[in-house]
Order: sequence, then structure tokens, then C-alpha cells
Amino acid sequence: MSDRQRLNVSGAGSLESADAVARLIAAAEAAERGAHRDEARRLYEEALHKLSGGDAGVEAAMLLRRIAATYMMDASSDDALDCAEAALAVSTACGDRGGEGHAINVKAAVHWTLGDLDTAEVYFREARAKALSVDDRALVAMTSANLGMIASVRGDYPDALHHLGVGLANYRELGRLRDVCHALNNMGLVYTDMERWTEAERAYTEAVVVARESDDVSTRIILEVNRAKMWLARGDAPRATAAVDEATMLSQEAGDTAWLAEVAKLRGALLRDAGSPVEAEQQLTAAVTMAEARHETLLLAESLRERAELYRGQGRNREALQNLNRAHRLFEQLRAKRELANIGRSFTRLEDDFVNVVKRWGESIEAKDHYTQGHCVRVADLSCAIAALCGFEGQTLFWFRIGALLHDVGKLVVPSEILNKSGKLDAEEWQLMRSHPSAGVDMLAGIDFPWDVRPIIESHHERWDGKGYPHGLAGDELGLPVRISAICDVYEAITSVRPYKKPWKQSDAFAWMLARQGHFDRPLLREFIASVELMARHANGGV
Repeated sequence: MSDRQRLNVSGAGSLESADAVARLIAAAEAAERGAHRDEARRLYEEALHKLSGGDAGVEAAMLLRRIAATYMMDASSDDALDCAEAALAVSTACGDRGGEGHAINVKAAVHWTLGDLDTAEVYFREARAKALSVDDRALVAMTSANLGMIASVRGDYPDALHHLGVGLANYRELGRLRDVCHALNNMGLVYTDMERWTEAERAYTEAVVVARESDDVSTRIILEVNRAKMWLARGDAPRATAAVDEATMLSQEAGDTAWLAEVAKLRGALLRDAGSPVEAEQQLTAAVTMAEARHETLLLAESLRERAELYRGQGRNREALQNLNRAHRLFEQLRAKRELANIGRSFTRLEDDFVNVVKRWGESIEAKDHYTQGHCVRVADLSCAIAALCGFEGQTLFWFRIGALLHDVGKLVVPSEILNKSGKLDAEEWQLMRSHPSAGVDMLAGIDFPWDVRPIIESHHERWDGKGYPHGLAGDELGLPVRISAICDVYEAITSVRPYKKPWKQSDAFAWMLARQGHFDRPLLREFIASVELMARHANGGV
């Protein structure tokens, strides 16, 4: 199941069956409410084998849908889809258009859990059309509620509340208490995203009362998880902790593992914010492991991002970047499926985290090298300004900035006394200083950035004529990002204070750089000088 939403897929209706089948179904429903899904499946399957009579096809399709729903909750997506397809085939064979709609609704929900939102929406709309064609109010309610959650994920909150309201009203009239709980839960999620806290709390409170009255443990777990998220978003750690504790207790009592990953993620975030990093890491790592096993893409991305925040606070920058990169790829995957609103906000926050971690690493460098305060940021700012003029944009420009901010990270392996030496470096000291580009690449090994930042880090001291270091690359072997960063790095260095010199004037810096035959890409250098002069005129109020 999705780590946030509870879609309605049961397809339950009023059945006239033999007493034995009816008893088995009633027992299975009770097992399902108690979160004993293995037992519920066994009972549904036993009922399936005992079916007979003229309505056997309709009842068989219903039981197959219910079995599919239990598989989906246990993250067995292939089994769930197999059962849904079987239910669809049975309904089609016996001419049950309503049953077809219910089976398609189950298929949609499974695709939702797999992160394929586009396919899910197509199926939900197909199921809704069939429901309307046969005036199946239960299915109209289900598909309305599910389309509401699609709208909420995409940020269309008015449409989401409309669909959810339609579903809730139908569920109330039909007396379907469990479905009322699910609709209220989903409305609580939407109100939380909208930061309409009073309405969110009211929806969850009513849902909890109904779930308790109907002894629906499975739904109560879902509600406590989402209530914890609401309180966490509101900054109320005590209430969030109480909700997490309640969800944990209910899961343990029922033996329900479906929501343990979400619970671990929430508990990890709470422990991190409370200043308990060891326990927080244990919980967040457990959340990552369980989300991977259950193939829950969004939950995995969120858990990785929370763990990256923990590592960043501990100064474990390399591990923070590794987690951010994995989360980034997952959010990209989800965003590509048009989950635009919530994913877009998470994605923006993720990119802010990248910049903050990288800046923190830069501050570590500058803490050692007292004469380069702000150097990494200034080089990045200048490099990005020139790169933008060269046609870099969007994500390419963002990742170019990350590379520029990290270009000197290898200096962390160079002793402080060498970095801050006011006199000329001897041969051994110079060799150590020259090692920092390769050391930087080694430090970032295993971090698979979405854009290749390695050349900027490794080659920003290479020269156009091949006389630079560490590899003596020349000419077109140096990509445009490297050539830009190399020029900006030198310019920033000679116009700033260093232990061995005073800052140069801009005009003297340009003259010196132009005189360095073979050091830079000449056309790019001239473009750089013209651009810097233009920016300086604009900064001074010129045209």
C-alpha cells in the first residue's frame, strides 16, 4: 500500500450466499479488520472453493478482488494483479459490468502502490464509467474517493476535496463505516497538505471514533500514522510521538507489518529532532530497509532524505550526499510520472539540502584554510553566471553549481600548516597541495551524482596547453564546465587575499590572465573578461 494513502479496493456488496460461505466471508472480514491478512486470505479462498449456484461467478469475482486487496496490503503486487485480472475475467464472462468496474478499481490501486500514477488514473476513470453505467453507488463512491487522492497528490486540492466529499457522502448513506473511515483519512491528508489544521484534526478524530466503534484495527493503524504526520508537520513532537506509539502498539498487537516502515521513518525523524542521533539512525535505516523490501518508492525516497538530514547534522557530509542522491533519483522517477505537487515540493527541498550539505563541506575546507573564506561560494557564483551566458540552464546549471562548490573539497586532506603557509612551498609540500584534486575525487567515490561533477573537481587545475595537473589534459579533453571553473578559480584566487600576496585589482588580474599563454581557453577567457566587466558596470549602476 502507499505509505500515505489508503485506497478503497474491497468491492464489497450485499451477497446472498450459502450459510457456510457467508460464515467464511464474515470470519475473513473480521480477520482483515484485525490486520490478520494471511488468515483472511485463507478464509476467502476456502469460501471461493465452496461456491455453487447461479450467482457463483459474481461471488467468485468478489472474493478474488478481496484476496487481491490483501495481497496489495502485503506489498505482493504481482499476486494482487493476478487476482484482479482473474476477477475481471470472471466478471466479463458472466456479464457483470459492475464487477468489471470493481476489478479495474483494484488494478488501479495496485498500480498506485507501484508509483505508476498515470496508469492508476486511467483505470480509476474506466472503473468510474462502468459504475455510472450500472448505477453502482458503492463503486461510484470508491472511484470518486480514489480520484480525489490522485488530485491531491497533484496539488489540485479543490478537485480532491470535491471527489472525496462525493465518496464520503455516498459511504455515509450506504452505511459503510470502514469506507467512511478511509474517506475521512484521505480528507485529513489533503487538509494537512493545505495546512488547514482544524479540518484535518476534525477528520482524523471522527475517523478514529468510527474505527474504534467498528473494532477496525487495521484502519486505526493507518489513522495514527497519518495523525503523527499531521502533528509532526505542526511541530508538535509530543502529540506526534503519542500517535506513533499508538500505531506501534496496534501493529504489534495485530501482528501487522504493513506500516512499520512508515512508523520507523516517523520515529527516526522525531528522535533526530530530539537530539538522539544513534537511535534515530537505527530507526531511519530500518525504514529504508523495509521500504526497499516493499518496493514503496515514495516512502524510500522520504526515508533517505530524513536520514540525509541526520547525517548532515552530524557533519557526515559524504553519507548525507549518498542518501540525497538516492532520494533524488527516486523523486525524479516519481516526478516523471506526473506526481507534480507533493513530489515537486519534496524535490525543491531536496535540492536545498544538496546545496546546504555542499556549503557545509566548503565551510570545513575554509575552517582549515584561513585565507579562502567564501572562496568556494564565490567561485560557484561566478562560474554559474558565466555558465548561464554559455547556455547552461535548469538542472544542468544546478549540478554545475554543486560541482563548483565542491571543487576544492580535496583540500581537507592537506595539512593546515601547508594551506596557511605564508612563504613558498617546498617540493614535498607542493606535492601534497597538488594532490587535492585527486583526493577530492576519492572523497566523492561512491556518490553517483545525477550530473557528472567529477571533472570539475579533478581537473580545475588543468591547463589548455596540457601543462596543468593532475593528468596533463589539454584542449578539448577539458570539457566546457572544467574550462569555465578553471578560469573562475584562478580569477577569484588572484583577486582575493592569500597568505603569500595581497588581492589584485580587476584590471591587473585580467592583464595577468591574458598574458598566460596556453593556460586558458583564449576565446572563453575573452568572453569571461567581457562578462565580468559588464557585470561590474551593472553593479555600479552603469548600462
